[in-house]
Amino acid sequence: MTAKCSIILEEAEGVLAVPYDAVHTSKDGSKVIYVQKESASEGEDAASDYEEVTVTVGMESDYYVEVSGDGLREGMRVLIPTDETVSPSEENGEKDTAFLFGGGMPEGMGGNPHEGKGNGGPPQNMGGSQKGNN
Repeated sequence: MTAKCSIILEEAEGVLAVPYDAVHTSKDGSKVIYVQKESASEGEDAASDYEEVTVTVGMESDYYVEVSGDGLREGMRVLIPTDETVSPSEENGEKDTAFLFGGGMPEGMGGNPHEGKGNGGPPQNMGGSQKGNN
């Protein structure tokens, strides 16, 4: 018999988190992210439409890091660099993607998304063996 479990060391609510790739180190050693300027046109993602914001990093998960800083708020678009390989979107001049700030930490960043309910197997009425239908 085997079991898979998670040990929660820290938990936070009401914080902002971004993917690791969105956080950069500036020349002076501070951590920064690039957020879309409010004056940027809707639907446009030109590099000039983003501004650098100094952040303080907090808790981390496998893919996300908590950030705080002056002017950051839920709903801001954050620039995330893509891999250096050529993708179909790069042929059109697009080299970066954006991440939209959401409220709270992403799943797996504190809290227990799997409350330990149930005993495995398929959810009810979703397949598996049916008793009494022989």
